[in-house]
Amino acid sequence: MQADVIAVIGFPLLWPARKALGVEAWRRAHGSDIASWMRAVGAFEALCSVATWCDEHPTYRQAEVVADGPVFEAEGLGHPLLPDGRCVLNDVNLGGLGPRLLLLSGSNMSGKSTLIRAVGMTVAMGLAGIPVRATRLKLSATRVGASIRVRDSVVHGESRFYAELKRLKQVVGLVEASLPVFFLFDEILGGTNSHDRLAGASGLLVGLIRRGAIGICSTHDLALAGIAVELGARAMNAHFADRVEGDRLVFDYKLQPGVSRRTNAMELMLAMGIRA
Repeated sequence: MQADVIAVIGFPLLWPARKALGVEAWRRAHGSDIASWMRAVGAFEALCSVATWCDEHPTYRQAEVVADGPVFEAEGLGHPLLPDGRCVLNDVNLGGLGPRLLLLSGSNMSGKSTLIRAVGMTVAMGLAGIPVRATRLKLSATRVGASIRVRDSVVHGESRFYAELKRLKQVVGLVEASLPVFFLFDEILGGTNSHDRLAGASGLLVGLIRRGAIGICSTHDLALAGIAVELGARAMNAHFADRVEGDRLVFDYKLQPGVSRRTNAMELMLAMGIRA
């Protein structure tokens, strides 16, 4: 009933047209400011999120950001999203006086991917001034380039291998920028045969290190561990281990030096009830 009354009065007075003209006048006067308003709202929301994070994690530490680099030295590093009872802390040192490449091996579910993601998040948070889950963190300004969880695409007609090559090309392109590159590769070139994987990964990693980058690369292909021989002191092999207790696998998630010599694919298959 009210709408009918408004329509009887409003339409003769051209109320819809007047409203549209008013909106257009407001758009001409203030429309160009909307982008800056949204940026201000976004910045305020980000600051509120950082403040909440700091309040919820009083024991986390601010990173020491240094000018000389690239360098990443973390003690007691943990993934920021894992609960305290499940998070295992590790030390990771790259650049500076230490190795520039960490070749990470280990069996399935042993912690390789989690460590890589923890390092990536820690770099981003540390450079943004957000407290990190580490007892000490020293790092320099870097540009992070990652190839993690790469997927194939039916829509775009891309295999996993081709999608990964596109991602790796983007990381190589970052080397041309002014800041050093911190690369994170999880299961590098996993979509191709072992011969091409070894040749391609070796050329890529050695090239990145020689051009001043630092980073971590995980793999199940133990042949890639030989890259450390070519790079000498600039590379280091490390691994995560597991052990069998009764009918179950146990992981300690502690980073250890050297190459992993153990696999657990068959144990996992048997634990899932899969028999050859």
